[in-house]
Amino acid sequence: MGRHYQYELNKYDYNSDGMFSGEEITPEMEKAMDRLTHDTGRTFAPITAAIVSPLYNSFWFVLFTVLKMIIQRVTNREKDTTGNRLSTE
Repeated sequence: MGRHYQYELNKYDYNSDGMFSGEEITPEMEKAMDRLTHDTGRTFAPITAAIVSPLYNSFWFVLFTVLKMIIQRVTNREKDTTGNRLSTE
């Protein structure tokens, strides 16, 4: 949806410099700018990210920690069966 609003706003940028000045500022351009800047999804994105990001990162942290523990156990078992285990003296 944001791309549509951005495309709509870019129609009023006559010289394609990414800025609006002079004759480019019209009531229609201002309405298009309001639709782009007052988009609900953009407004709540930081709040959503603050909730989802810790959950997402926690999932991957736990997953990789468990995988690391499994790999260490398998490696230690292989050392036990081959007799190459280092002594802890």
